[in-house]
Amino acid sequence: MKSKISKSSLALFASFIMWMFAMSNAHALICYVGEDTSATAESVTLSTIAYLKGTANGDRIWESQTYNRTVTCKSELRDSKTEENLYVYPYPRRGTQQLPEGVKLGLIFDGDDLGIFNADGDVYASRVATKHIIEKGQTKSLQISFKVYLVKEGEISTQGMSDLTLFQLDGVNSLKDKNYAFSINGWDNIGSVSCDTAITSKNATISSIDTDKALAGTASEESALASIKINCSSESANVLSNIKSVNGTLRVNGTAFSGNSSYFATDKTGLGVGLSYDGTSLAPAGTKSVSVPVSAGVASQDLTFTLKPYLTTSLALGNPAWLFTDEAQAINSTMTMTFTPQSLNTH
Repeated sequence: MKSKISKSSLALFASFIMWMFAMSNAHALICYVGEDTSATAESVTLSTIAYLKGTANGDRIWESQTYNRTVTCKSELRDSKTEENLYVYPYPRRGTQQLPEGVKLGLIFDGDDLGIFNADGDVYASRVATKHIIEKGQTKSLQISFKVYLVKEGEISTQGMSDLTLFQLDGVNSLKDKNYAFSINGWDNIGSVSCDTAITSKNATISSIDTDKALAGTASEESALASIKINCSSESANVLSNIKSVNGTLRVNGTAFSGNSSYFATDKTGLGVGLSYDGTSLAPAGTKSVSVPVSAGVASQDLTFTLKPYLTTSLALGNPAWLFTDEAQAINSTMTMTFTPQSLNTH
């Protein structure tokens, strides 16, 4: 027995097929690097990313270099529209690729921070329009730049991860495997590091001063006042071996000189002492960023400061008494120092 299909059913079916064809081709971009139509997939390997254990959630622990690319996009619009935007699609292969735990990825595209990407929900709903517009039938060369960053959101785990496609460039309602996509691998190069630090400091001591230079503020001498020792450890031997320096904040505490709060008080009337390290002047409670070189997770560095006596008192015969004594008197200024690690350098 032969079944019959009505003309109306055939017409409806044909209309459906035509609608599906139109929808699949209404918005279509082909994007590749340069002039090579096969250059659509780019993958970079993470260099060592070492972050201090205890780093607060929400902190940005890594930024990539800025990637500059010339991308060619060809429009294959087949509907009535005359142009379409180029879109960034975050995690285009979501659901088929493993994402890291405890860390989120963000993207700066053409100077605009697109924020942290989320892999939840529909991939089309998460797309972000760029400033680039391609006219119907046009093949357009685009200059794009982008930078990737990582934000800590918890305890980071990348176990079992391989290649992760961060974003793909495409049209408004199309997501094809043959369009430019940027992926990241080398996830086992991320690791937390614990650094125990100790700083030994001593009071500033000046054996003698040149009165004229002290009055003019031109007297100075060098003195090793502190020593920093650092011992770092990590579960990843690779991460630990790639740490080149520990960046931290040096703080110098002491009593401000009554004649000028930028100087430290001394045990001598009318005399203060200025302090500087590596060209930066430090007042009491002042801070400076210091980078300490590390080898195999261990560091030891002496810190040499410049001391500048500052004499403000009016001189008279026998006044101040300490300046007119026959016996040389050392000049002392009480100081204490701290060093707090802030970040790690692997370059």
